[in-house]
Amino acid sequence: MRFLPLALLACEPISLGGKDSADALESADDVAALCASQTPETTNLIITFDEENSDCPWGEDDNVDAEDGVYTARIESTEALTLPADAVICDVGYNFQIDPETAQEMRYDDHMVLNFNDVVIAASTRQFLDVLPTEGTFTLWDWSAIAGLPIDWEETDSWCYGEDDGLASCTIPSTDTPGDMELDFDPSVVAELSYRAVQQGQVAFTFVTIGDNDPGSDCTHNEFKFEVALTYVTSP
Repeated sequence: MRFLPLALLACEPISLGGKDSADALESADDVAALCASQTPETTNLIITFDEENSDCPWGEDDNVDAEDGVYTARIESTEALTLPADAVICDVGYNFQIDPETAQEMRYDDHMVLNFNDVVIAASTRQFLDVLPTEGTFTLWDWSAIAGLPIDWEETDSWCYGEDDGLASCTIPSTDTPGDMELDFDPSVVAELSYRAVQQGQVAFTFVTIGDNDPGSDCTHNEFKFEVALTYVTSP
């Protein structure tokens, strides 16, 4: 799916939690306590972002005109998940090698961002993290904060939420370089994201590719598929 506006989640709400769940939980600590008090269930879901081989949609909607060395346009693809009503996520396991017989190599150009709902959980560069809005410990995805920002090609370090505090580890290949991707988050990070998901009543992953001015390559990516093992309990 290809989306330019940021309104997808508002247009396609999914089933997760609900008012009773949101009222019963007041913090990530409550999520952790609830998960510890029940025997959780696990469901395995496949997330697939189809190959994107079109040019960046320069000048469309809130993308800007192509310009060398500037974040000018992006393509966003979102996959929303459905869990049982009043479900509260306790753990999320990521498997980026679904078929052990066929190695999956991720490729994108120029940069990529992976969001859990509206929270950035992984990015191929740290450069624009300081300009994105924040809420508590979360960095929130907002294209308007990045559009027109000069690209620092020397900033090659990737990032994932919680990594700086020793609560996550991630492997993200460099731009236009096929490679493996890995994500692993501490249970405390999962509890924070789970609590926000209950408040929002939704779970969705959004994959964003960003470019500057190169037709035929920028904003593209190969098919990106991974499995999430969602462990959850039901809120009383």
